[in-house]
Amino acid sequence: MMKKLNERVLSGFSFTATGQFIYLFINRVYGIGRLTSRYGPCRLSEISWLKEIMASIVIGLICGWIVYHLEKADKETHIPRIKFKNFGMAIISFSILFFGFIFIFVIREYNVYSQQVTYMFRRTFCQYCSAQIPWVEIVATSLIFGIILAIGFSTTEQKKSSAQTKGI
Repeated sequence: MMKKLNERVLSGFSFTATGQFIYLFINRVYGIGRLTSRYGPCRLSEISWLKEIMASIVIGLICGWIVYHLEKADKETHIPRIKFKNFGMAIISFSILFFGFIFIFVIREYNVYSQQVTYMFRRTFCQYCSAQIPWVEIVATSLIFGIILAIGFSTTEQKKSSAQTKGI
């Protein structure tokens, strides 16, 4: 399929897969595009995480394949990349970033939930998170897309060879 993976192909895959997942995620939470509107929070546990992840990765692969074929015609585009000490730090940084994005929706759901329930039955934020939020799926999703973003938008510091440091 893709014989030569270069920076543009990996970035096209990463950007599209992540963007598609964010679109599907927001669509599920807010119900955008549906004729009926939801009243109250859409629990994160209602989202079919595996289906959304797989669909996003497949769409990302298709877009990466398209970028691969476009790459043959034009090679002048520069993809911005973030430099990290090593690849593990890149994965951790992007995973935390993606986890933070999803956690915004956890806070939103709690705020809507706490407004609908009477004061006596209101749960604390920790009680709500432990009972209503699928943490394993959220952490796994953050890790998967952290790896995808690290592949597409990071680079590691190059070790200088001894020949370059000696000036030969």
